[in-house]
Amino acid sequence: MDPTSTPAAFGIFDTALNLDPAVRDKAMQRHQEITEVLTRAGIASSTSLQGSFARKTMRKPLKDVDMVIVVSEEFRKAWFGTGKGGPAAAMARLRREIEKHWPAARFDVDDKPAHALQVTFPDCVFTVDLVPAFADAKRRRGCVHRRP
Repeated sequence: MDPTSTPAAFGIFDTALNLDPAVRDKAMQRHQEITEVLTRAGIASSTSLQGSFARKTMRKPLKDVDMVIVVSEEFRKAWFGTGKGGPAAAMARLRREIEKHWPAARFDVDDKPAHALQVTFPDCVFTVDLVPAFADAKRRRGCVHRRP
C-alpha cells in the first residue's frame, strides 16, 4: 500500500497512538488481580473498567486505569447513615484490602480524587482509580448507580 495514501496514513497514525502491548497487558492483569483480592475479601460483588482505557481510546502513555468496584450490598448499611463514615469508610476499606496484598502501594499521590481511591503500584507506570459503587436497586441491565 502506498504510504502516502489516506488509509496508510491513518494506519501509521493509529499505530503511533496505540498503547505499548506490555503496558496494556499489565493493566489488564492488575485489574484482574484487584478484582480477585476484593472479591475474595467479600467487598466486591463485581468490577468493571470504565473511562478511556475501557473504551480503548486511551492514548499513550497510559496514565490511569479507572475501575468501578460494585460493593457488596451488606456494606450499604455498614457505611451509610448517621455517623457511619459514608464514602470515607468505603475508601478506607478498599485501601486496607489493597495494602494487605500490595504493601508497597501508595494512595492519592497525584491528587485526591473526590470519587475514587487513586492507587500507585511500584511495578506499574500508571495509577489505578478505584470507584466504589452499589448496584442500582432497580438493576436495569446491570447498570451501576454510583454511591459514594
